[in-house]
Amino acid sequence: MTTEYPLESNSCLPYDLVVILRGAGLAGTERHTIDMVNHLVASGRRLAYVQAGIDLRAWGLNSAPDNLLVIPTSLPMRNLSRTETRAWSRLLKTLPAARVLLVKPWYFNASIPLLRVLRKHYPLVYHIEHSWPPELEKRNSRLHLGFLPGIGLWWYREWWQRWRMSRTADYVLAVSEAARQALLRNALLGETQVVTCPNGTNLDHWMPDKEAGGRFRRRYGIAEGAYLFGSVGRLVPLKGNDLAIRAFARLRQVGLTDAAYCVIGEGPYRPELERLARELDVADAVFFLGQIQDPRDAYSAIDTLLFPSVTGGEDSFPLVLGEAMACGCRVIASPVGGVPEVVGDPVCGDLPSTREPTEWAEVMARHLQTSHEERSRIGTQIRAFVERAHDQRLRLQWLEKVLFSSPSQSSKLRHEIGKD
Repeated sequence: MTTEYPLESNSCLPYDLVVILRGAGLAGTERHTIDMVNHLVASGRRLAYVQAGIDLRAWGLNSAPDNLLVIPTSLPMRNLSRTETRAWSRLLKTLPAARVLLVKPWYFNASIPLLRVLRKHYPLVYHIEHSWPPELEKRNSRLHLGFLPGIGLWWYREWWQRWRMSRTADYVLAVSEAARQALLRNALLGETQVVTCPNGTNLDHWMPDKEAGGRFRRRYGIAEGAYLFGSVGRLVPLKGNDLAIRAFARLRQVGLTDAAYCVIGEGPYRPELERLARELDVADAVFFLGQIQDPRDAYSAIDTLLFPSVTGGEDSFPLVLGEAMACGCRVIASPVGGVPEVVGDPVCGDLPSTREPTEWAEVMARHLQTSHEERSRIGTQIRAFVERAHDQRLRLQWLEKVLFSSPSQSSKLRHEIGKD
């Protein structure tokens, strides 16, 4: 049975909101959580943040205010034993609040027992989805032994798991409209359960700085006059960096050699990408720079950001695109997930329709051949677009409004998307 707590933020409860996240690294989900928690605490909300995995205090989470309690835990969120489930229950019982928000970088990153514990202890349960579930496959009519029709038990198990998960949340916050539509299609959620709360860009932090860009190039030995393509993110196959390297090699093959490509990030795919650059004879112009905690200087040095992601499942609303665009970068990106929502205006860049290196190389060539004066003008226009469309302050105010509205108001908020 759900514990009955009053829902008003000025109630006698110790906390207005409990936030739970298991972070694996400093990616978009973790950075968004830092900004969200800092904003809510600065707004006077009383928060308890249950931190499993990475310590976000080392990356900018402001734990100094009196109205924020950070609780590190080593408890898992998936495949819970009964002992672990009871431990979660004991922990959350010490954190009475009007609402709980489970931050989910992946749809299946929390198991049903934990979700039931949340329902037991909190009157309102929110999930914020930074990804979306895989497609729910259609039932097939496979024959066993050549003549016995199957009944598709695997499909019913999958449907049942998603249905149970859909019943554990009062409201699901999707970080893009594309993510919202995917959740409605594949997570068995109702229209009134899902509200779009798009990510935003911190315009005070991400801004162009030509001098910083020049220092960045000199630091890594990148020619001052070279047209610089760049990528920022984890080096895993789904990010598609191999496509970017192949397209860059095509560019060099047709004589456009006044260009370089910097790859910022770490991951298990790095050795394979370095090998590919050597095989294609572009290793002298492809710079693997590793993880950079604050890539502001890099964005100011990069002329065009490449984002060749394979799937939208991990890119519901890629923060890296908004950050680079705020610094005046043009982009060339795969039109997956929430990418078209971020890019938004043709002036910001191009969304190639295929994953053919030749097509990407042709688009990259057009960018490279733009005059310096035109690049400067376009960069100013891109910055202006981000200011209009992706201001983080407005995005976080909207998210706060969704979180702290009354239950009767929450079901109506989805109609106001885009008005705030």
